[in-house]
Amino acid sequence: MTMRFLCLAWLLSVSTIATAQTPPPDQSFDALLKEVEAAQVQLVSGKPAAFKALWSHGDDVTLSGGLGGAIAKGWPDVSKRLDWVATQYVDGTRTHQEVARYVGQDLAYVVLRETIRFKSPDGGLSVQELRVTQVFRREGGRWRIVHRHADSQVNAVR
Repeated sequence: MTMRFLCLAWLLSVSTIATAQTPPPDQSFDALLKEVEAAQVQLVSGKPAAFKALWSHGDDVTLSGGLGGAIAKGWPDVSKRLDWVATQYVDGTRTHQEVARYVGQDLAYVVLRETIRFKSPDGGLSVQELRVTQVFRREGGRWRIVHRHADSQVNAVR
């Protein structure tokens, strides 16, 4: 009886240790891109929280946004910049077209053309057409944004 109890206790402890060491299931890249798009819809409606939650909080993250300005580097600066970006859009809508993507084991990128229609803070209607590259890194089984670059140069230059 004691031996049976010890064996059962050992099996339960091994099972608990194995469960505790199992990494979280990987988030698919397609699921992430849907989440990013939904979060960016909120961003252009003045709500940055969902988009900010998708970023790595490392010192190496960078943001070179479509509204110009200096390149933000490190999570404190990127976070502050995203808060400011959200104040520049009112009642925004977005569409995007994927141009290319690469998904590796721990690094991925996507290249997009984005169109954002919005009211500026002064009430004027605006359309912003952007070329975008976003870079992602897998952290703890989840993809996180580590870099975003957007610019408005969408017309061919000769």
